Amino acid sequence: MRSTLTRRSALVASFALVAAGLAATPAVAADATTTKIGPGQIAPVENGDTYNTWHQGNPAATSGTYAFTTDGLRLRGKNQILTGDEALAAKTLAGLLESLGVTSEGADPGELWYQLPLFYGATDNFTTLRKDVTSDVDGWTTSRAITDAAGAELVAKGATKPLAEIVAAIEDADEAADDVTPLGYGVYSDVGSDVTVRTVSIDGRTTEFVAQAPAASSEHVTVGGIAAFPETEENFGSWHQGHWDPTKIGTQSFTTDGLRL
Repeated sequence: MRSTLTRRSALVASFALVAAGLAATPAVAADATTTKIGPGQIAPVENGDTYNTWHQGNPAATSGTYAFTTDGLRLRGKNQILTGDEALAAKTLAGLLESLGVTSEGADPGELWYQLPLFYGATDNFTTLRKDVTSDVDGWTTSRAITDAAGAELVAKGATKPLAEIVAAIEDADEAADDVTPLGYGVYSDVGSDVTVRTVSIDGRTTEFVAQAPAASSEHVTVGGIAAFPETEENFGSWHQGHWDPTKIGTQSFTTDGLRL
């Protein structure tokens, strides 16, 4: 995941826009460990407001497409569908990586990966770790080099190493700081991929992607993401930018007071 987030922005809770009785709905827990999300519940961009919700983490210029279907979330091309999760910071890195799980259809080797972003060391060095969901081999791949406090490379960018070796390098990178912060989790699909993800699990909790967003439990709903221009059949049933002329579209951002236009 090519992210430019700092620890501060990555851990900011998503600000909510409250609306009464409208189409977009929040994620609704089906039971103690499973949450279902549907159309309108994946933010189209990654920023400090959307990071702790399910969102598209890949830059728009190089992103593929995703769509909710009756079989799950269909990913075509390059996507990073993930969510920040502050609760992970209290967990061990090895335990989280071992608990990651995905159920999917159509994934061939090299098309779909588990993914976990993290900070480590006193200066908040960033990398993500990913593993092919079809592989039984103990191998995790870095998105950036893992370096020690002096900048020396411990694991190269793009290197694939056993879990124990990766974890040891991260934990030894800055012994004085002894600081590893998992930021979230999700899946990564690459160019040419066409796969459908039904569920993503971590630490005993599961997110299920469904074709229709679950009904909210009250007359109020929260919205943390608005689909960007253009208006399409896929985003029409959720909050989206509906202006027809891109040259006249202003800006929008979520704030502590609501949606600033």
